[in-house]
Amino acid sequence: MRSKLAIVSFILGLLPILTFLLIWLLALASNSDINTPGKVLGLMAFFGLIPLLGPGPIVGLILGIVALKRIKKQGMEGRKLAIIGIVINSVFLLIFIFLMIIFVGFLLEFEGL
Repeated sequence: MRSKLAIVSFILGLLPILTFLLIWLLALASNSDINTPGKVLGLMAFFGLIPLLGPGPIVGLILGIVALKRIKKQGMEGRKLAIIGIVINSVFLLIFIFLMIIFVGFLLEFEGL
């Protein structure tokens, strides 16, 4: 039996990637004069990719670690999915932390603090 927690961790890791690709394809499919990076960033803000980067990887990372422990203890299948979920969610968590540091830096510079 495959671990459901490992599957959820894997899906939470893939969700930002799939969302970004869908938004990029939607931006490329439109035929307006607006530049593509601006459209992509606007659509990402509209669909809430930044909030998706924050809580999603945290939950996915926790579920991946719990799934890995349960798989080891109970001898279930899904070890590779749990490990991939942990890796992908860790990368997106680091990206989120990096974006928040840049955002706070811009705020502090803008406010003159």
